[in-house]
Amino acid sequence: MKQLFLPILGAAAFIIIVGLMYNNKLPLKSPESNKDSSKNNIVIISDNHIEVEIADSSDERSKGLSGRDNLDEGKGMLFVLDQKNTRPGFWMKGMKMPIDIIWINDEKIIQIDSEVPYPDENANEFQSYFPKSDIDYVLEVPSGYSNKVGIKEGDQVKLPSPY
Repeated sequence: MKQLFLPILGAAAFIIIVGLMYNNKLPLKSPESNKDSSKNNIVIISDNHIEVEIADSSDERSKGLSGRDNLDEGKGMLFVLDQKNTRPGFWMKGMKMPIDIIWINDEKIIQIDSEVPYPDENANEFQSYFPKSDIDYVLEVPSGYSNKVGIKEGDQVKLPSPY
């Protein structure tokens, strides 16, 4: 009887665990691993492939690239806005490096603010940067990168899925 009990108990436990995972009661992966795998994506502008981190929550957009000492060439951060066709302001609070700000609307670059300087570390006030017209996304890349690789206003932008 004991020899039959253990396999039945094991099978029952397996069925319960699978059932809980199926009903999303237990995650298949940890939340951290899901976040990491979904946050690294590629933005394509002309022949340029830019590996981006996605800032699609209020906290991520607020933090942005602040606190970082550098940003490697060919990398950036894509800000996914809550609303389409809006004109948000961006500031450089907490930034330690200059950047290019690429403003995107309908998968087309409408403006590039090149070589935006970072503020003095003792600054109490910060300049805000705004697009000249409505936008859907903002891409931040290393300072001077846009000019170096020939990215310009009017270029088409291929965004990572599902954005």
